[in-house]
Amino acid sequence: MEKPISVRPEHIRDEKVKVLESVLPIKDEDIVLGQYEGYRDDPTVPDNSNTPTFASVILRVHNERWEGVPFILKAGKALESRKADIRIQFKDVPGDIFKCT
Repeated sequence: MEKPISVRPEHIRDEKVKVLESVLPIKDEDIVLGQYEGYRDDPTVPDNSNTPTFASVILRVHNERWEGVPFILKAGKALESRKADIRIQFKDVPGDIFKCT
């Protein structure tokens, strides 16, 4: 999000809404769906099930700050490990709304 005019909750909320409204529509080529091997071996799952158990989506934000930066979201069940990774590389911007020294 861009720097809000203050740290008041409504100003922070407004900036969050702006960035969410800047998310471009997702294209079919930016989505991967899959099903883990052995899913249909479960007796509670129909043999002809095509229910996805994995999804990967690329989100793109159309604004000056995030143009060209893909946000890759992945989720699934029965993966090798349970984890949440967030990788961010911050760059300095002018101004400091928190008045840090």
